[in-house]
Amino acid sequence: MSQRIHGPCLVCGSSAVGINFTVPTCAPCKAFFRRNAVKLGRIDFVCQKDGDCPVTESYRRICNCCRLAKCFRVGMKKSLIRSDAEKEARRQLVLQNRQKRTELESHKQLEVIRPPNLLVSTFSHSNFLSPSDQTLLTNIYSAYERTYLATSSKEHPYFPSELHSSVHALFNEYSKRHMSLIEFFKLIPEINRISLNDRIRLIKNHFGTMFTINESISKVNEHSTLLTFKNVFGTDIAMDLYRCFGLKQAYSHDPLLTKLLLIVRSLSCSISRNRYDRDMNRVYDDTRTIFSVQNVYVELLWKYILSRLPSERDAIKLFNKIVMDLIFIVRVCFIVDSFVYNMPDEIEQMNSLMQKMAHKSHGQCLVCDDVAIGINFGVPTCMPCKAFFRRNAVRLGIQQFVCMNDGDCLISYKYRRSCNCCRLAKCFRVGMKKSLILSDEEREARNKLVEMNRLKRGKLPKRECAKWMLPPTLHMITNTSIRYLSAYDEATLSNIYNAYANTCTVAKNALSKTLPAAQCTSLHEYINELSIEFQSCIEFLKCIPEFTRITTDDKLRLIKNHFSILVNVNGPMIQPVPLNRLVITWTNVFGIDITQRLLKSNQLLEPYIYDPFVLKILLIILALSSSNGRNLDNVDIDQICDDSLTIFAAQNIYVELLWKYLLSRSASEQNAVRFFNKLMMCILYVKNLDMDIDVYVRSLAHEIQQADPIMQSMWSRTAEVEEITDMNVAENITI
Repeated sequence: MSQRIHGPCLVCGSSAVGINFTVPTCAPCKAFFRRNAVKLGRIDFVCQKDGDCPVTESYRRICNCCRLAKCFRVGMKKSLIRSDAEKEARRQLVLQNRQKRTELESHKQLEVIRPPNLLVSTFSHSNFLSPSDQTLLTNIYSAYERTYLATSSKEHPYFPSELHSSVHALFNEYSKRHMSLIEFFKLIPEINRISLNDRIRLIKNHFGTMFTINESISKVNEHSTLLTFKNVFGTDIAMDLYRCFGLKQAYSHDPLLTKLLLIVRSLSCSISRNRYDRDMNRVYDDTRTIFSVQNVYVELLWKYILSRLPSERDAIKLFNKIVMDLIFIVRVCFIVDSFVYNMPDEIEQMNSLMQKMAHKSHGQCLVCDDVAIGINFGVPTCMPCKAFFRRNAVRLGIQQFVCMNDGDCLISYKYRRSCNCCRLAKCFRVGMKKSLILSDEEREARNKLVEMNRLKRGKLPKRECAKWMLPPTLHMITNTSIRYLSAYDEATLSNIYNAYANTCTVAKNALSKTLPAAQCTSLHEYINELSIEFQSCIEFLKCIPEFTRITTDDKLRLIKNHFSILVNVNGPMIQPVPLNRLVITWTNVFGIDITQRLLKSNQLLEPYIYDPFVLKILLIILALSSSNGRNLDNVDIDQICDDSLTIFAAQNIYVELLWKYLLSRSASEQNAVRFFNKLMMCILYVKNLDMDIDVYVRSLAHEIQQADPIMQSMWSRTAEVEEITDMNVAENITI
């Protein structure tokens, strides 16, 4: 195993074993400081050489006085040395935890029961995939399902849907599927770090490989596909393309592998098309960002392969095969690209999107004869000449441009940087217009217009998003449910339902006409309105046996940590349709942006409200979660809980119960997995919203001070006030 390197010991220069008393030190210096720092005042440390002894690895034992002085000088803190009482308390705590772990292991209560998800492997993949990796994989799967699969299922399920005899007909049929694939890439968070121009170039550059990889995992009519390829490209190219489809279909049974390959390949800066035999990375604005984003998904792909195979050797073999198959696909795409590029009449008959993908050329740059990327300042130019003209044309009259060769320098792709004077003169000579360069004011106005349009697009409700988030319909419980739900499970579900009815439903009936009683204009008024609803949620949790077995201090920490998400998940069950005065209150208190997100949160949770158990079980799972539910200095809650193992074991019971319940209500395990994943995506959205609301509320300390005591206790304050309000909440929890 690789060891973490802490550098040299700051006291003696030896190799440090860790951070000891806030400073990297070796083991001997750590022990020396712990033994001697507490003796100051009781023992005199005297140096025999005026306090200037060398303290090195070889001579550190010569003078204790100078060594101890250097320990303090480099920053070691005496206050971090434990007293005898603290040592004994820590020793007892360690012994108790060991005993609890032994008991749990002996009764097999620590066995992690997780619902099967998209990653089906023969062993635990926790060694390779972190929780964030698994979340990212789930997002990728859901994004693909939401975009490409949703579009292809609406259209003819097979591609091509009919025999084609021309290039433009084949490409035009594919255009909608390609547009949905672009929508898929828009949903990948890291891709948004890349500039818009670079994203466009990447999509154009990898059009062929994206088409080949993606269609290999789609439903393909083999007979129709082969005949169409023969009619359009000829027998040789058709057979190569058909072989490409066969290569990638070997991976099509894996739910994520090919989707990861799509992302990794689309982020490559290498050449994938015959564009004047030039490497595409010459025209990218920021290849470093593209490379860093690609690296995220290359690493994720490798860890995913490791998690799916029994050994690293098998993973290497599969990875090598994938690379070899990609090389073959890229070679075939070169051939197809050359074939299509030499058919300008066919390109003219394609729709606008496919014309761009087929690379309708702007010709050569009129300044340096490089490949033109578009019409810039009235003339076809390459990216470097466009940027050069924009920077330097405005400097005429301010800066002198002098040629060292009598104004007759050669301006070509290789020598365009040799003389700025002649290059700028040629820019004007070929017709580039200085008047088309935006001034600072015009650029600022344009940026504001772009931001405004983006904001408008972001606020528009996307019907596809809402439709995608609807979970598959759950079936009524029948006799087949016995396979999943035991008599004990059904009794537990019944108890959960009755507990919620006797607590939160009672509060719902009381609040049906009074939430909020009026349009609130301040934060503390709205928080006080939530007080009864929140207390009813606490009463519900008190009815859960596993929750009552947790220590009072841990209950306090869990409720504080998950306060926001408990309120926002329980809220739609209390009041499914937000009243106008509630929406106005949200706008007054939080502003338009958070209000829009709260409305979307309610919209996402709405499909689950009408199930009698899903959100109720989810409330219990969230309350027992050890993850950080609020921005509490990014500290994981299990680091401050007294007994995180008991909390985890309790949560595990209800995670298993939720999964078995979904299985009992779904037509198949696949539907249950899809339902579960979409539920998790919804909760992640609500959790991110809660984080932002929590940050906003923390910034309004004066509003928190005016809230009810129980609501004040959900935010940290001074230690004295905290202790008093914690006692009040603890009393509510334990009664």
